[in-house]
Amino acid sequence: MTTLRAQLEDGWLLSAGCFDAWSAKLAEHVGFSSLHFSGGAYHTSQFAYAGLVYTMPELVEQVGRITSAVDIPLLADVDTGFGGVEDILRTTRELERRGAGGLHIEDVRYPITRQGWPNVGVVPLDEAVGRVKAAVAARSDPDFLIVGRTDSTTSVKDLIERSNRFLEAGADVAFPLVRGVDIDGRALSELPPTERLEWYRRIISEIDGPVLTVGGVDRTFTAAQLRDVGFTWVILPLVAHDAATAAMTLALREALVDGCANDYFDAHPNPIPPADHMRLLGFDRVAANEREFGGRTAQQTP
Repeated sequence: MTTLRAQLEDGWLLSAGCFDAWSAKLAEHVGFSSLHFSGGAYHTSQFAYAGLVYTMPELVEQVGRITSAVDIPLLADVDTGFGGVEDILRTTRELERRGAGGLHIEDVRYPITRQGWPNVGVVPLDEAVGRVKAAVAARSDPDFLIVGRTDSTTSVKDLIERSNRFLEAGADVAFPLVRGVDIDGRALSELPPTERLEWYRRIISEIDGPVLTVGGVDRTFTAAQLRDVGFTWVILPLVAHDAATAAMTLALREALVDGCANDYFDAHPNPIPPADHMRLLGFDRVAANEREFGGRTAQQTP
């Protein structure tokens, strides 16, 4: 498996968002070379509740299921690291054991409620830097990436300062959440697209290392446009989640009426033939193992 670090050294990453083993497997199947485990998508898919209800053991177990199912590396969203310094140290070590290729940790207050989004508030800079330092100190695999994320919205200056301090603390990549930062009393995401891209260029030019950003949320910019302004890494945390939500809603709404949802499936035929579906699930390996080790299936085969 090519590591995230090796892909980063090649100069460009585009990572598909996933929240379970199947969404990860499909991303690998269509050709993505890396994954991003979205805390928000996982949260919704498992609990369907806005409160912060999942714990570190639950998250790392899900990451382990995903890494066991695919052969491409994964960056895990750990929010604030689930508490204090000891929690961050343990979270980092557990993710390494589960086969993750890296994590991103953020500077918002704990516990996270996301009330008042995007102005959720961040912890003091020294505390935020300490979180990054703890994750860096806890890793044992030199290929395991640490990404420092800041949700600061007060000013571009603060966003840049926090990003650079994270890099100085040992983070491999900076992750400024640029869409919410204040620009003359307006969130950057509210500016016209051309102005947004120019601000992206200005911000990236003042950050002393690789910069990661989120793509596919408002579908304003392509990955190529984000790469061209200077982002090194684009993650797509919600594309699979939002597509699955839309598809399930439409099909179930029709199925409630006729029990078939034929119109939906006629308009959206499954692009994966049954044979490929079975192969993705590993039925060929199951059959080979049965033949090799004399399982019941092999014994019953004429």
